[in-house]
Amino acid sequence: MKLLSYTLDGRPSYGVEVPGGLLDLGRRLGAEWPTLKRLIAAGELGRVQALLQTPADTRREDVVLLPVLPDPGTIVCIGLNYEEHRAETARPVAPHPTVFLRIAESLQAHDAPLLIPRESTRFDYEGELALVIGKAGRRIAERDAWDHIAGVSCFNDGSVRDWQSHTHQFGPGKNFPLTGAFGPALDTPDELPADRVLQLHTRVNGRVVQQ
Repeated sequence: MKLLSYTLDGRPSYGVEVPGGLLDLGRRLGAEWPTLKRLIAAGELGRVQALLQTPADTRREDVVLLPVLPDPGTIVCIGLNYEEHRAETARPVAPHPTVFLRIAESLQAHDAPLLIPRESTRFDYEGELALVIGKAGRRIAERDAWDHIAGVSCFNDGSVRDWQSHTHQFGPGKNFPLTGAFGPALDTPDELPADRVLQLHTRVNGRVVQQ
């Protein structure tokens, strides 16, 4: 399934792609689960599966996208996870991943402009793969990890590089308002290859800059 959050006629909602457009889930399920996050947290994505044969009730072009989860919980980011990028930034090789957090106010929707802060002259792209946790857990075995993933999405981890490099902490350069694009859709695991091996491509003006 491909799940989206959006506004429709000024009303926040969420839906699923079906042939011919979108099925507005907010209208059908919103009284109990007002956001996509709430539906996922309740473990009720199966309710969406049961509706997939219902005809579309709105066109994709009639909605204004929101970030895939407009009301996320903790957003945990892994830094320096691409070796070429680590070398490019002259960061030392580290035996453990760099971890930083983003806040909800830093998110922007797919196809909406990112906001370049006037305090910076070094606003930069950074293509990433976002994983949305669907089922809580702790000390999860690697073989069981995908059982906890609700789906994946694209994320442009827009980075204010000069603020990111003021100290060894990444957070200041990652949390300016509307600097991280999240979307367009949450692809549930049934949309992914069986081996879960994915390729990420980032393009700037049509030119591939990450692969």
